[in-house]
Amino acid sequence: MRLRVVLEAARAFPAVVLTGPRQAGKTWLLRHLLPTASYHLLEDPDVVARLRSDPHGFLDQQNIVLQAGFPDPGEAVVELMGA
Repeated sequence: MRLRVVLEAARAFPAVVLTGPRQAGKTWLLRHLLPTASYHLLEDPDVVARLRSDPHGFLDQQNIVLQAGFPDPGEAVVELMGA
């Protein structure tokens, strides 16, 4: 079952990327599989400011889920790649 694959990946790796088209149920899936996770939208200027000021501290939080919008979610946090 694919749900188990997502859960196993979340336990085994510090980061997991879940991609798909808009309205496909990505957020719903993650909220049901990881109900205690902390969700952050990368469109929120406060979240982006916290990431820029202390990327390691922000990402060191346990069970964090970052959500980025389309068309290019990576564009919003390209600075994190060097973090």
